[in-house]
Amino acid sequence: MPRLPDHYRDFVVPQDAGMYFTITALAELLKSSQAPNLLKYFGAIDVFIEETPNQHLPFLPEPSKVAKGKKHRYKNRKLSKRYDVCLPGFASRPNEITWQTELLRELLQANARVLCIAEINTPQWQSFEKCLAGNPTRSPQNGSSLIDIEEESVSAQEQGDMRAIRDWRLFHGILEPLGLHIKSTAYDLFSHVSLMSVIWEKLLSSVQIRSLVVRNNHAPENSAATIIAKNLGIWVFTFQHSVLSSMPSICPTFADIVYSHGQTSRSILEKFSIASCGFEPEYRSIGMWNQPDIHLVPDFASRRILLLDQECDWSKRYYGNAKSYSVLYEAVGEILRRQPTIRWRVRLHFDNDRRELWDKLALKFPGQLELSQANSKTLTEDLKEVSLVTGLFSTAVCEAAKLGYPVIFINEPEWFYTPDLVDFDAVTMSLNEFSKQCPGILNDKALYDIIRNSSTNSASRYYFSRRKGLGTVVQDIINMAFDGGYSQARDF
Repeated sequence: MPRLPDHYRDFVVPQDAGMYFTITALAELLKSSQAPNLLKYFGAIDVFIEETPNQHLPFLPEPSKVAKGKKHRYKNRKLSKRYDVCLPGFASRPNEITWQTELLRELLQANARVLCIAEINTPQWQSFEKCLAGNPTRSPQNGSSLIDIEEESVSAQEQGDMRAIRDWRLFHGILEPLGLHIKSTAYDLFSHVSLMSVIWEKLLSSVQIRSLVVRNNHAPENSAATIIAKNLGIWVFTFQHSVLSSMPSICPTFADIVYSHGQTSRSILEKFSIASCGFEPEYRSIGMWNQPDIHLVPDFASRRILLLDQECDWSKRYYGNAKSYSVLYEAVGEILRRQPTIRWRVRLHFDNDRRELWDKLALKFPGQLELSQANSKTLTEDLKEVSLVTGLFSTAVCEAAKLGYPVIFINEPEWFYTPDLVDFDAVTMSLNEFSKQCPGILNDKALYDIIRNSSTNSASRYYFSRRKGLGTVVQDIINMAFDGGYSQARDF
């Protein structure tokens, strides 16, 4: 089995996990003189780094014919000269749109001038637009703005295309001696990051901005922005996106302040920051900030289990857990067959590549199994009429426990495991143990309450923080960024 660096010693990574290639590639990239330029791509392509087969010819892109000669179509948009906060909004999941809009609302109430960025006519755009319209004192004429990222992208396309070709070749030059390459299917994402870097350079240097707030630092839309902002002296605030599992969710992080779920996550982030990449932002715990601050009452009588699915192509390659998904699918089918009074709701990952298998299972057990889609419903909507929540290492399982639900994490000794879930060890079971115990848990109210109390206690430890919610983020921005003055707008 490949050897993990010491700061990974509490992780369990299956031998066939692509994560080993990612770790090797990041270590080599950080030693390269090209690191400042290429690190912005890492979060987009890390799951596409793989071993190079014999006689493999790497994909080397050529200039796009579409990009050449493209005329930009800038509208006569009006921007203020100065903004207190730049808030990119590229979320697609309902809960992410909700909390970003709530952050905008609190910033406006704090009398901040906000530059909002989104893609026109998307739910995120419409939510931002409605929020701005509901705050007449912060209308565009009075300082805040909403601009369309697609409008900005047209004039940047050709430059972004040429830069992507150059950087792709540079990245391959670093990986080739290691016997690694980037799958050609990653090039669209890679070129998107390049395009966004051109847009962000022009945008962040054309106006004066005090602070940039991104939902995470490694999404393709955000990674270049954080690096450019840091170079311009703009304060950067970002958030822990999920349970700490993939490399980009841990490091490198280009930010001044990173808001973590709690002390467990914070200690892992700090250790990786020092050991892996030398970038040392300040980490602050603020608890569960992306779900409503409510306590729900589970429906014990429904005897329905909510399975929070994580299966998708990249996850199977990256974590080496294709077997765990298949075994879990078979176990659900067996429980459905042997326990007809237990019902299931499966919240499918939006990139699940085996949806047809679940469809067949639902047809085989009508009334016992129903399917839901993660990008069309909020977690709280899917928790309705559910007794128990389970999954492998999904962040949504932690959130369900914090909202008041009994949860069970399913894990086997050889499956992927992250120490970020150590607070939930008391409610972690093997698949065999779960299969045996779930009928009893759903029939015995006393046992059910024990599991529920253990789950909520685990969540309280995981999300522990004396400073909670987006209000504390707004206060940090005001106290720290507003005192530091504006960035210096300049040409690149």
